[in-house]
Parts: sequence; C-alpha cells; structure tokens
Amino acid sequence: MSTILDRGLANNGGTASREDPPSGSNIPTNGAEWVELLVSEVFKASNIEDAKAHVSHALEALEKSICVNATSEAAQSFQRDNIMLKQQLEALVQENSILKCAVSIQHK
Repeated sequence: MSTILDRGLANNGGTASREDPPSGSNIPTNGAEWVELLVSEVFKASNIEDAKAHVSHALEALEKSICVNATSEAAQSFQRDNIMLKQQLEALVQENSILKCAVSIQHK
C-alpha cells in the first residue's frame, strides 16, 4: 500500500525515501493536513511497533518539510535584504557625489 510518504514526502530533504517519488507528490501544506496524515498512518498500522514506525517516518518527513520551507524563506529574506541594501548603497553613493561637488564648488 503506497502512502503519501512513500510517494515522495521524505524526499524533501534530499534523502532517499521508500520509493522514488513521482512528480507532483501531494505533500501536506498546513497543520490540518499533517494531522490527517499522522492519523491515517496510525490507522494503517497493524500493531504498536508498526504504528511507531509509521509515525516516526511521518515526523521525519515533517521535519524535512519544515527545514526546506525555512531554508527557502531565509533565502527569500536574504534576497530582499540584499536588494534593499544595494538601493541604500546607491543612494549613499549618489549623495556622496553631490556632497563632493558641493565641497568642490565651495573651495573655488
């Protein structure tokens, strides 16, 4: 029986999953979907040890998903900050140029 996790959830972090995931895997995107996934994994289990294994696998996938999202958000934030700093630097260079001209004019 193939689960969402089997179809590629665990591949988020770049490590091997139970199967190679097909493109377009359905990865939970919010808390309610993760809860549904965990509950369905528990209900698929045949005993306590199996349930532990299913939940452990799902929690590993959740951890990888969080890491991927945090890395992506950090990169986007870094890019926004970088653009803002470049704009500020350009403004300072322009102001510096104007001040240099003013000082040059005063010395004449």
